[in-house]
Amino acid sequence: MISYNLESDLISPMVKIRSKEINTSRRYSFVEQNPYCQSSINPVDEVNLGFLEEFVEKEKQDKINSSSNKEGRRTDFNSKYIPESTLLMKKLTKSSQNVSQRFSFFTTDSNEIIHSPSLSGLVDSEQSISKLFKNPTWWLDCSCPTDVEMKVLAKAFGIHPLTAEDIRMQEAREKVELFRNYYFVCFHTFEADKESEDYLEPINVYMVVFREGILTFHFSPITHPANVRRRVRQLRDYVEVTADWLCYALIDDITDSFAPAISSVEKEADNIEHSVFVSPLDYGNMLLKVGMSRRKVMKLMRLLSAKADVIKMFGNRCQSSTASKEIPIENENDNIVHPGADIALYLSDIQDHVVTMFQNLKGYEKIFSRSHANYLAQLQLQSIKSNNRITDMISRVSLIGTVMVTTNIVTGLFAMNVTVPGEHTGDLIWFFTIFAIMIVATVACYYLGKILIDKVKDTDLKSK
Repeated sequence: MISYNLESDLISPMVKIRSKEINTSRRYSFVEQNPYCQSSINPVDEVNLGFLEEFVEKEKQDKINSSSNKEGRRTDFNSKYIPESTLLMKKLTKSSQNVSQRFSFFTTDSNEIIHSPSLSGLVDSEQSISKLFKNPTWWLDCSCPTDVEMKVLAKAFGIHPLTAEDIRMQEAREKVELFRNYYFVCFHTFEADKESEDYLEPINVYMVVFREGILTFHFSPITHPANVRRRVRQLRDYVEVTADWLCYALIDDITDSFAPAISSVEKEADNIEHSVFVSPLDYGNMLLKVGMSRRKVMKLMRLLSAKADVIKMFGNRCQSSTASKEIPIENENDNIVHPGADIALYLSDIQDHVVTMFQNLKGYEKIFSRSHANYLAQLQLQSIKSNNRITDMISRVSLIGTVMVTTNIVTGLFAMNVTVPGEHTGDLIWFFTIFAIMIVATVACYYLGKILIDKVKDTDLKSK
């Protein structure tokens, strides 16, 4: 067990487990082969922490046996699934130097956070894990849970098999679902590290919200839990921090994380628009810049596209919870957990923020599209100008060649092996006279051809 004060609540690097690394053919067999998920769900307001306690004790005993035996010894607890979880743990350990924060436990009335690489590490050797969840408004954050851990948590907290399946198979659709003793929220964040090859790739965050606490699951390292815990420390003296409020705060922090990326898109749009209209064209990089910026915008729009509907649905659930409180409940088992009505106002603010960001991205996409079209138009215009210059040069060369033909005629006539005028005079008068006539004829033909070419150009311009 590793405990940290909230002042030093930092997120260390952790390996990223993408959905492509999971065998999707086991999607439905996960529920069929899981005897713990097939059993009946715990009654409302009853959490089977004894099952979690049993698993933690067996895990502690397995660690003791492993430390005494170099080869280790597998526990007999659901040993059918142990090999896959063991391989995943080995993969996590090999790919990351620090996996101590796979599980983080936090309560709103405490200044400490418990980080552990396993469920058994959340408590000391002689401490009962069930005591952790008797604190008011607890929060257990799970990163890259294995099959065994997922089944244990599902059984211990009465999580429906469909919810457990969505989490384990990393369901990508954002949604809000109500169950008997909790409600389930799936929300997307993204990889914010610009140096990462997965930059702007979606990361699924799953929230299972009970009356007394919240479970969160994700399969990539994210900073949102640390940000929310820091926010709780600052505001718990002014607001009532409930499980619903923690869910809202996590959604709000995910939404706010889009702001830096959208600000960078805005700067890129201004720079590209300025480069197209004012700065000299950079033929090598401009198309690449425009293409990469448009791709970035489309990724952000795809991430934000469903969020407004999900938050609106979330708000409707809050309103339905207000209505349900006004209706007397005849059967206690019909008291379904609804999102708290006190966070409806917060959710409307998040929805306005999401809609505003989405509209801004649509505006930036129009700027990029217009800049792209203007850049291609300028390329076409410069291509036409270059062709015109080449055509004018070729026409002048052709004119000079045509003029020189007349001089070749004169020299050809006087070079024939026949008697020519001035052959026997004995002076140079005829030579200089013929040479002067050739020069005059060449200059006259050149200017005459130039006048004709200029008239043709003027005619083309008038016709256009």
